[in-house]
Amino acid sequence: MDESVHQKHLKVPQISVQNPDSKDYLICNLPDSVLCHILSFLPTKFAVGTSILSTRWKNLFTLIPKLKLDFDDSLLLRNPNGEPNPVADSDSEEEHGSSFLDFVGRVLNRLLENGATISLFKLTCRQKYKSDDIVSCVGAAVRLRVEYISLHAHLKISSASKLFGALNGCTTLTWLWLSLGKAFFLFLLEDIPVVKFPNLKRLTIDHAMLFGGVELLLNECPVLEHLTLARCVIEPVQAFRIRFGSLKNLVLRFCIFHPDTIVVIDTPLLECLYKYGCSDVNFSFISKFERINRLALLLGVLDDEGPNDLKIAGLINACSEVENLNLFGPTTEVLHHLPLPLPNFCNLKTLLLNVVGVAGWNFFGRLLKNASKVESVWIDSKSDMVDGCFVCFQKSANGIPHCLTSSMKMVEIRAFKGHEDEIKFIEYLLENGKVLEKVVFDCDFDWKKNSDVFKRIFEAEVKSETCKIVFQSTLSMRLRAMCSCRTVSSWGY
Repeated sequence: MDESVHQKHLKVPQISVQNPDSKDYLICNLPDSVLCHILSFLPTKFAVGTSILSTRWKNLFTLIPKLKLDFDDSLLLRNPNGEPNPVADSDSEEEHGSSFLDFVGRVLNRLLENGATISLFKLTCRQKYKSDDIVSCVGAAVRLRVEYISLHAHLKISSASKLFGALNGCTTLTWLWLSLGKAFFLFLLEDIPVVKFPNLKRLTIDHAMLFGGVELLLNECPVLEHLTLARCVIEPVQAFRIRFGSLKNLVLRFCIFHPDTIVVIDTPLLECLYKYGCSDVNFSFISKFERINRLALLLGVLDDEGPNDLKIAGLINACSEVENLNLFGPTTEVLHHLPLPLPNFCNLKTLLLNVVGVAGWNFFGRLLKNASKVESVWIDSKSDMVDGCFVCFQKSANGIPHCLTSSMKMVEIRAFKGHEDEIKFIEYLLENGKVLEKVVFDCDFDWKKNSDVFKRIFEAEVKSETCKIVFQSTLSMRLRAMCSCRTVSSWGY
């Protein structure tokens, strides 16, 4: 290791070993259990760095129970002038020096020699190294009875079988995070050995191309509860099956699915489905989601055209019994244009949505009409409201929603800009919310130039006797000065 890097990142206190009576040396007289407890709070590089202090400290870090190892080569990514080197290009065949992985290997071997165990092994390689060396480090972590592996590295296509071979049968592993570069492929069965993860509960595969063999890989995770596929390309297969009797959370983030591929979901215990920034997905739901309580969606503006309507409608209908619904980006606008009736959300209690344009407010009204038990609502208007939004909301709600008069207790309006239709909506809430307890504003404008906006809010008729107005900024204190004490106290300040 370069001496300058060593001095910069492995600085340790200069303890005098010549004078045992010195105050600095007294720490060495503490029991191993106390010293290990102290070392457990240090980052990996500093805990390991104490081994150079003296023979007393040489192997002390290996005695730390459930040691957490976090190796990141960013400490070495600097040229002699102290400037950062560019991050490795995953398409490049160049492989950099292995001094970093040599250091990782020495630490792991020292731990193995002393019979240690580790709870976490995180290896982040921003440069390219030999795939065999990376796999060797993973294998050593498995032998140390690791519980959580997080691997961020660029691996060659041919290394898939070696990597999963090193992981195979690890009975202590409960959490696995693999981010292996865009050139990493998971092929069919003949390219991936049958790998068993008997106790794995959380699996994240990030930035990879997935083929049909992944289904066979996932089938060997009998207790998996949380599956995340992020930035993955699902290559053409007739059916991509996600089939777990134990799965509770399914997250699909920025994945690309072939339009002819059917994603078959057979997860009877699913509680949360999170689809964010993915291409059109043709879902086929085998199980009835009797336990699902959270659905989070981000649909693109192109998802509302042609045959995709049926895909989206099928997803909404299958998850209509959710208790928590999050709709991001232009999703409300997309759902508004579906030429199909909206199902009843009979169990919905918490709603968070980005309302976009007239179409978004129209859908919001329809949704409240079909959700009679909503208790909490977070509204984020991503774009400036235009005239007519509130009228569309009223028409689509077709009267006062039942939830507003019977169950809605909290409403938070984010990025409140003081538009006329926003004010009308707030007045509507206050005049009809019989059980409202709190209305929260996140104001996004200069209150001094818009004092008339707050005056209208304070003068609005309030149906609930316990309703409070809360401002998420310093506006609260300023409003106290501009409003009478009677008015302020009546709003719960």
